[in-house]
Amino acid sequence: MDEGGFWHRFHARTARKFYPAAALLAALFAAGPALADTIYKYEPVPVAQTSERASRLDAADAEVRAARQALDAAKARLEQGAEPLAGERSATAFGTSRLNDGYFARQQALQAEVDRAQARLDAAYRARNDAK
Repeated sequence: MDEGGFWHRFHARTARKFYPAAALLAALFAAGPALADTIYKYEPVPVAQTSERASRLDAADAEVRAARQALDAAKARLEQGAEPLAGERSATAFGTSRLNDGYFARQQALQAEVDRAQARLDAAYRARNDAK
């Protein structure tokens, strides 16, 4: 066989890649019992603590759902409120009309409601993440 041929070079390259991993696995198997004692030691979590955490998480999920519904409703009201109501237009001297201050005040109130709903949803997300 040719010592400097293709197969020799191929085997040398693959051996450098895979033998260190095999050596690491052999070392891990040799240290098996001592390593297993350190890896698998854990303290069991009391059932009361687990159920309390689960109830907090359920409450936080319910608040997220309610806040999301409130935000969707506020956005729908803002979208529906874009059309001026009766009395929110004023006539101009040129025979046209313009939106008056009542319209803009109503739009501002609807936008403030959306902002409050978004802040509630953000707070609910933070509370849910803290409960996890």
